[in-house]
Amino acid sequence: MEKTPQAQDVTLPPEVHALRQAAPRPLGLYMMLLKGAEAAALALAPDDKARLATSTEATQDIARFLEGVQRYRSYPFSRAATPYTLLAHYGRCALHHCGGSGKPVFLVPSMVNKAYVLDLLPEASLVRSLIAAGHSVYMLDWNTPDGRDVLSFDTAVTDILVPAVGAACAHAKHADCVVLGYCMGGLLALALATHAPKRVRALVAAATPWDFSGSVFGALVKMGYPFYDLMLQAAPLVPVDMLQSAFMLLDPLGPVGRLQAFAAERDAGQLRRMAAMEDWLADGIPLESPIARTCLFDWYKDNKPLHGTWQVAGKTVDATAIDVPVLVAVPQRDIVVPAQSARALAGVLPQATVLDVPTGHIGMMVGRKAQTGFFDPLSNWLARLP
Repeated sequence: MEKTPQAQDVTLPPEVHALRQAAPRPLGLYMMLLKGAEAAALALAPDDKARLATSTEATQDIARFLEGVQRYRSYPFSRAATPYTLLAHYGRCALHHCGGSGKPVFLVPSMVNKAYVLDLLPEASLVRSLIAAGHSVYMLDWNTPDGRDVLSFDTAVTDILVPAVGAACAHAKHADCVVLGYCMGGLLALALATHAPKRVRALVAAATPWDFSGSVFGALVKMGYPFYDLMLQAAPLVPVDMLQSAFMLLDPLGPVGRLQAFAAERDAGQLRRMAAMEDWLADGIPLESPIARTCLFDWYKDNKPLHGTWQVAGKTVDATAIDVPVLVAVPQRDIVVPAQSARALAGVLPQATVLDVPTGHIGMMVGRKAQTGFFDPLSNWLARLP
């Protein structure tokens, strides 16, 4: 077992220290949930003995959570960013060559969180796994919107992804490349294949939603559509805390469990991985209102991708017309993109292969089973491409 570093061994960078002091966001709401769960359990307790046991257990739960919060906030490790070669800027967005040689793979991350989840740590990195497998890896980084040059899905695809994939192919001296999209990035990758089909040799749709009809998130936000409509008209950006609160609806006590586990963990390697993941989750970015509108209304409300009516820059994103090999990677424990939502995409693609990944949504990229559950099967699939 790796030695756990002591607090005096490492000084956290000021930006990481500041990030952790606000985490988990929103802390007050998690405390309210814990106290609410305690009150509900006490109300159901049949007698004084049961009420005492319930109260004791709730107090211990809160104490473990707060111990995890404190340990995480002061844990003496922070992720070191990997240096890449910057190839081009498209407004605030950047195209990077992450390294490697051979056939190119073009990575399209989600726009909801920062792109470095694809290269979190040396031991938890899709980027490094692809490089080790003999690929030249490129990544589009959406960076942080500031409310000035506001993107829509139309401009994100036509003004950024299409020229960026062309630049990646030119740099790699290939006519086309494999495009891998993660979560929302998978839908962007499908839209890219619609607009620049000659640039796309094959696709990987990793935890990519397609059928939104059974979404718990969609059901939870259904009553709020009139409010969201007004909010998105009024502001160019959806604030980070509002996005965090929306994700909390999917797994209200998930961060509580993670930080309780952080309090109990003794292996330094796993603590490093857990700290880096919590930092990434806390390091959120706002979402541009036109993008949020597409997600909420075109996807969750109207289910346009499944119905074949979702359009980007005047072209329908018709999965039945994307006739290239596609690996549809479906995390089996995903609460963000339920397995049935991701699997629906494979049912309409002409050349789909389904890979069941034994992880959750984030675990497929940074968890302990990411290498064997996703990275290695992905490399094997890529090696078999014609």
